[in-house]
Amino acid sequence: MSSLVQMSPDDLAQAEAFKEQGNKHFSAKKFALAVGAYTDALRYNARSEVILCNRAFAHLKLENYGSAVVDATTALEINPTFVKAYYRRGSAYLALGKFKPGVADFRKVVSMCPRDPDAQAKLTECEKAVKRLAFEAAIASDTEKPLLETINLADVVVESDYSGSRIPDTGI
Repeated sequence: MSSLVQMSPDDLAQAEAFKEQGNKHFSAKKFALAVGAYTDALRYNARSEVILCNRAFAHLKLENYGSAVVDATTALEINPTFVKAYYRRGSAYLALGKFKPGVADFRKVVSMCPRDPDAQAKLTECEKAVKRLAFEAAIASDTEKPLLETINLADVVVESDYSGSRIPDTGI
């Protein structure tokens, strides 16, 4: 965490004005305009975890998941206890299919806000995905051919006293 930078009251006022403009755009579902307004606000107050988190949310709505991760991570560097930043970053990781880091972020959210049903649901979703991927990896096969095609019938030894059905010498 870097040292605190003193900002002028004018800079803080400008940042707040652009943040409010971004909030209005966001409420109107104009997410790209909201990102632009939050970016303008950050020019005046680059150390605002709230503005960064708002921009992360707008990026999520635009499906700019990588940008959402960056903004939420920066917000957490400023304030490691800012629960909304963990939630935003976890949501971006979930959308990106990066379930293990999503689990870590949602566990943090649930530990800070144990009664948040949405965070609990997303944590459960990430945990299930991690288990599913581990299961799929465990049963995955390196061979491309079905097992039946990998058996050479000429190599199969049949006991001489076997009296059951036989495959003809000409094959199947």
